[in-house]
Amino acid sequence: MPQTEAGRSRLIPEYVAARPVPPLPPAPAYLVWTADSSHAPVTAWIDSVGRPIARRRGVWVTHGARLWRWSQGQRTVVGLDCDCYHRRNSVRACPIRRSLEKAELVQVGGARRLPIVRVGDDKTYEGVDPGMQHPYPTAGAGPYLFNEWTFEGDGCGAHGWWGTVRQLADVRRDALVPTDTVRYTVADSAAGMDKMIATDWGDPEGVGGMNLDDVEAEFLSDSALSVSLRFRTDAPFAMGDGTYGGRTETVPAHHPPRWLAPYVSTPHAVRRFWRTSPRREHAGWSAVDGEHAAALLARFRAR
Repeated sequence: MPQTEAGRSRLIPEYVAARPVPPLPPAPAYLVWTADSSHAPVTAWIDSVGRPIARRRGVWVTHGARLWRWSQGQRTVVGLDCDCYHRRNSVRACPIRRSLEKAELVQVGGARRLPIVRVGDDKTYEGVDPGMQHPYPTAGAGPYLFNEWTFEGDGCGAHGWWGTVRQLADVRRDALVPTDTVRYTVADSAAGMDKMIATDWGDPEGVGGMNLDDVEAEFLSDSALSVSLRFRTDAPFAMGDGTYGGRTETVPAHHPPRWLAPYVSTPHAVRRFWRTSPRREHAGWSAVDGEHAAALLARFRAR
């Protein structure tokens, strides 16, 4: 039996009405980064009309007096070789070494660090094949840096596990924002459930309570920031969609979350720069604080 509007409303933590958001005032300069799987990330310092002043490899973000750089590395851990274990039935006889990726945002010229993905010690991986984990930035707007890390592993049972974790780094607060606490509208939730039912779920009554799993963002071809909401409902592994822990559907957000709304409109200088220096699959921008522009540019240029 189809869900009623009243039934749908129970899935909603709070309705949020749309409110007009004034555009941000122009900044004297911007940091604009772009990246994809085939090219190393590059960040450009551009002026108020989009002309490049300096470039550095990597992803750089700024807010206020601070400058941040995405730092990625690896660490080797010891886990369990499942193929060996199934043959020999011995944990001690079947160690395996895996190199796992880690990432953090590092304050340039300062001591602050914001961990994105950590690597545990060897005890973390006792009895499992650590598989892999791969963190990468996906989009950025103002002080917010959207990022993901894909992972897989195997406990040497019937099947392993895999999935993608989406996070949001807020360099204003030196924090990872829990995007599953974002408020969303009745229309967004209804669209997510309707899509889940329509995509061959089977019995609509099998769709239980639906929760906001993630906020996703990407730049469209016209350089506008598009915001989507990913909803999740629990499901047995055999009925899931390949994501670890249930089934998900993603729908465009009717209105962006309040904390992101001021940054949805891409500044003119960034749009102009992207017209002459096309962005790649992943991209982002942050505005330079005029009071600290000279010091920030010196740090950005320093080797």
